Amino acid sequence: MRKILLFLCAFAALGVSAQETFTVDNTTYTVTGEGEVTLTKGDTKATTLVVPSKVVNGGVTYTVTAIADEAYLYSDATSVTIPGTVKTIGDKAFYYSSIANLTLENGIETIGKYAFSGKALTSLEIPGSVKRIGDSAFFGSSSSPKLKTLKLNEGLEYIGASAFYGNAIESLEIPASVDTIASSAFLLSTKLKELKLNEGLRYLGDGAFVNGEYAYNKTFDLTHVTLPSTLTYIGIECFLRMPLQEINIPANVEFIGESAFAMTDISKYTVDPANENFHVVDGILYSKDNSVLYAVPMIDVEEVKVLDGCLGVNGGAFWGSSVTKVTLPEGIRALGYGAFLQSPLAEINLPNSISYIDEQCFAGTQLKSVVLPENLVYIYEATFAQCPNLTTVEIPSGVQAIDVRAFIYSNNLTKVTCKGSMPPYLVEASEYEEVFTSDFTLYVPKGCADNYKASKMGSGDEALDNYWPNYYSKIEEMATGVLIPVSADPVMGSILEQYQPALFKVQFEEPITLVNENPEIGLRVNYPYMASMTFSNGWKATVEKGNTLSVFALDADGYTDYFLTEKDKVYYITIPAGVVKNAAGDMNEHLYLGYYGNGTVIDTAIEQVETDNAGTDAKAVARYNVSGQKVSASQKGLQIVKLANGKAKKIIVK
Repeated sequence: MRKILLFLCAFAALGVSAQETFTVDNTTYTVTGEGEVTLTKGDTKATTLVVPSKVVNGGVTYTVTAIADEAYLYSDATSVTIPGTVKTIGDKAFYYSSIANLTLENGIETIGKYAFSGKALTSLEIPGSVKRIGDSAFFGSSSSPKLKTLKLNEGLEYIGASAFYGNAIESLEIPASVDTIASSAFLLSTKLKELKLNEGLRYLGDGAFVNGEYAYNKTFDLTHVTLPSTLTYIGIECFLRMPLQEINIPANVEFIGESAFAMTDISKYTVDPANENFHVVDGILYSKDNSVLYAVPMIDVEEVKVLDGCLGVNGGAFWGSSVTKVTLPEGIRALGYGAFLQSPLAEINLPNSISYIDEQCFAGTQLKSVVLPENLVYIYEATFAQCPNLTTVEIPSGVQAIDVRAFIYSNNLTKVTCKGSMPPYLVEASEYEEVFTSDFTLYVPKGCADNYKASKMGSGDEALDNYWPNYYSKIEEMATGVLIPVSADPVMGSILEQYQPALFKVQFEEPITLVNENPEIGLRVNYPYMASMTFSNGWKATVEKGNTLSVFALDADGYTDYFLTEKDKVYYITIPAGVVKNAAGDMNEHLYLGYYGNGTVIDTAIEQVETDNAGTDAKAVARYNVSGQKVSASQKGLQIVKLANGKAKKIIVK
């Protein structure tokens, strides 16, 4: 027992010793182990700094093995030498010091986040002992980059996010030992004209080599690069604005992010025949199954006919291209972020199958007139921003919400037609000067003008009355109105059977006649803009009892088909506009019918709804979609949020 106690006392004494600190030459050190110390606080006034490899205190010699976080924060040092005994340089160790000359000796293994973030360094060599360079470790300047030469040695494995942001490097070779170049690692490499990526590189992060728009300089920029066969991942905007003339996609590439090759000079894509994920058809980069169009040649192509069976256009696929006309296939569902941004696009069809168009999709194009697709739910921010030739827009009745900046700076917009009986919800801008243009005439269905005039945003004394009228010059009603349903069967918001018949009925107040016997009914799960559940024999519509629309999916024998529902899932039935009409010629608008899967516990206790996008101190306790179904916070679109104070408000989740 005595020996055990003596051992514990000795161990405790060692622990105390390990935390011992002392100061030598205005520099503080902390003992971290036997004969080892970490430099925890340096002399920030010294202009020439040589970190010692050894330091003596009380007759004991210690090896300096680390520099702590923020040890030389805002140091006056202009010249720094760090010995190889230092294995780790901590986060922000020399943050925003004006270091013009930096010597890193072999032996250093890790350089922390923002370790040397500053603007004065002109040349740098990373020794082969360094395995990891942290995020923003050598963060530079976007407006006045200084780092011109960089030598990376074999042994380096990881280059962190924004590690060399804002540089003037002209020639760069990435060692074969590097596995990952993280997001924005060389963002704003405005002078780069030679880049060698060696075999071994696996991951190129988002914006890894993006050039700056305002700093764009074709005289010195990168025109050619060969991607190594080991590469598996090409991130979002990886080579954005680099004037590459062609690009190869190696066999192992599994992922290509949005706008990876946007705003370049690429005229040719090549894909290794062994690649199982991508291929080129008619010069255009597609997924192997043709379901996604990833990128078009940026130059020398003016007209594109997208392949049948393509379901989506990747973000930035046409961004900065020379394409003026695009033909999209029936059945396509989604157009990604900035898909046609800043292109001379003047003509495009938008099939009704499209249910999702992301932000800035058509911003800066030459479109003159737009008829939005029937199944579109939400018009996102800047979707049609800065379109100088855009004069008319037709918004279908299925649109539930519009960002007030959707058409910002499209100053020649004169006519907007909204086909819904109720105004889409306007998503408030944070800056009121950046809003919907106000010089257009709004056309709405007959008898619906008062609905738009009465729209509000906000609550109480701060409510903005007539919110829609704030954005148009005048309102006019069209010659025809819309049919408004009075009930549905099953009742909206009810729980479906586990094995539910694909049969839904909508009743109107007046007699109706059938216009479209085979409408494109959508049965979607959780999100109204997702792909529809398919039935092999399609849908059929009939009119019952003179005023009831019945839509049902057919099985192989001509009877009503069934589908399986699941607990806690929401099912949307979407019925397109124009399936039935009344004696006056008014047709039904786009209808959403929302239901729960079998076994779902319903909670729709919403007492009061304020059309308010402003913040509140009250805690959100539940969220619901426009049909009253409970949803998660991650679900995009218009939501009604129930607050702990008993009130509720409308918000948009982007």
